[in-house]
Amino acid sequence: MKTKISLIIAVVIVLSLSGMAGANLVNSNSKLEDGIKYYIQTDKFVYNLGENVEMLYRITNLRDEDVTFGTPHTPPWNFWVQKDANDIWRAVNGWYAMPTIFTLGPGESKDFPHSTSPYVWNMRDKDNNLVNAGQYSVIGGLYAGSEGYEYSKVAVPIQIIPEPAVDAGIDIEPDTLNLKGKGKWITCYIWLPEDYNAAEIVPDSIFLERMIKPVWTWVDEEQQLAMAKFSRSEVQGILEVGELELTITGQLIDGMTFEGTDTIRVILKGRLRRRRVNSNSIVEDGIEYYIQTDKAVYNLGEDVDFLYRVTNLRDEEWRIEWGFPIFDVIAEEKDGENFNEIWHWSWDKIHHFGGIVVILGPQESTELNEIWPQIDLNGSVEPEDHTHVPPGRYRISGVFSPTDSSIAVDITIVKRKS
Repeated sequence: MKTKISLIIAVVIVLSLSGMAGANLVNSNSKLEDGIKYYIQTDKFVYNLGENVEMLYRITNLRDEDVTFGTPHTPPWNFWVQKDANDIWRAVNGWYAMPTIFTLGPGESKDFPHSTSPYVWNMRDKDNNLVNAGQYSVIGGLYAGSEGYEYSKVAVPIQIIPEPAVDAGIDIEPDTLNLKGKGKWITCYIWLPEDYNAAEIVPDSIFLERMIKPVWTWVDEEQQLAMAKFSRSEVQGILEVGELELTITGQLIDGMTFEGTDTIRVILKGRLRRRRVNSNSIVEDGIEYYIQTDKAVYNLGEDVDFLYRVTNLRDEEWRIEWGFPIFDVIAEEKDGENFNEIWHWSWDKIHHFGGIVVILGPQESTELNEIWPQIDLNGSVEPEDHTHVPPGRYRISGVFSPTDSSIAVDITIVKRKS
């Protein structure tokens, strides 16, 4: 049985991970009415001024019978952009007097204009002038006879921002984030070019990936360094395993914006069973320092997976301010009765010329989960000077600079059996 219907729609705003943007977040909205789903999306929510806005409108038959749609002209669809409820742009301004009729079977969809070719708005109004930054609505609709488009329209909001005028330096910690880790915070350090004042950063304007606000911010005016702490659980909700570039955006009190990126490594690794973990810990003045490697004996060339953790066991908040690196992990090679340093985790990290603040509440921890690739730096920062270590005894030490505390475990590297 075929049914011919008129279109009725309302608005529900959602976020989807599917559609034309692939794995990227898209900005979408849909409504289910009388067994038909009406849907619109743009490729994202926040755009820099001058970027193209990609849009797609889709209808899906969720009934268990065929549904036929008919319009008296071609094309049957249209897109609009509104500012303050006023139309400033329309995709289609002329039509062919040629009826459009199509039928959707149960579960079938039809995309407008086409699933492989979203419609693009170039951010110019109907007079071909570039629009200003601000909030806009992108609307899609299908012609519905005497009702026009009004009952078929569905909209999504978008935000247009000026091109970032300030290129900010960004360092996000931890560099390696384990999705099964127990940490509470993701920490971001922000510094601006010399001509700008970090104290003029508006705390409420800071976002990670333009969607996550920090829980806590702090600015060191003397060192011109800002720090923002984000909820680890909230950030992990948008991450995937692999190397990811994360963007931090914000605004200064004069309205100028800033933006910067940093790349982190995301892993998904469960805690190893106790019998397989090579670990050591000490407690000094109510603070626990813990170090582990995933095992005690490694084949030559095998990555050494280490975890260094500092935990506040006190009943009060613990606040430490120090330079970079505030903690480090060091690999040392045994030479007779001594151990000589050959590698440290911070060798290729961005060094902050100023203070870093660590704040841990009771029972809170900060940790570093990384690998030592069995490399000897040979005292050089140039990769071509680095060499692979030989078999032997080595020591992996976690060092917390503010308290001059160190904790270590020993490992053995053996030549792989042939």
